[in-house]
Amino acid sequence: MKKKFAYVLNAIYYSLFLSSIKESTFIDNAVYYLFHVFGLICISPKKIPQYNERNDKTREMLTSLRHNKSAGPCISDAKIFMELLYYNFYIIPTGMIVGIITNLFGPPHPVVYMGVLITLTVIGSIPLRKLVFKDDRYLKYFKKFEKESKQWHRKWMWRTVAFCLGSLLSVAFGIYLCFACAIGRFDLWNLMARG
Repeated sequence: MKKKFAYVLNAIYYSLFLSSIKESTFIDNAVYYLFHVFGLICISPKKIPQYNERNDKTREMLTSLRHNKSAGPCISDAKIFMELLYYNFYIIPTGMIVGIITNLFGPPHPVVYMGVLITLTVIGSIPLRKLVFKDDRYLKYFKKFEKESKQWHRKWMWRTVAFCLGSLLSVAFGIYLCFACAIGRFDLWNLMARG
């Protein structure tokens, strides 16, 4: 079970990394062509070859940085998104706990809310840190994933999209559970319609 969970988390992380590369490449191409047009308009014809050579060197440097799996900007973006999406799933139990506390004891101080959220996030971050980021374990998985077929990549890209949508839905459901537990009724929609 632990190996399957590690495989899933690393495959989602890999898919986020690839999509970050695609996004960065798209932005880089747009900026490159804008600067190319700017160079043709504003720079004297004698200096255009030098300008183009400098642009090409910069572009090669950015491409090598983009594909760096240990310290590049795309892997950093993918790590931030992975952590954000993973932690969003902990809003469901946080919403339930905060709602129950509110129902039993009345509205507590905001420090209680933050304490519950931070505690659950720290506890929830342990599997992600151990299975993906500890000792750069994701690099071993990335080597495996690079050898996979296009069909595999497409399948995991769609699973990553589902993971992202599930993360967003868990935020909404966690907020709903918070209010439902605080009120003590789970038919909030009927309460709003009567209200």
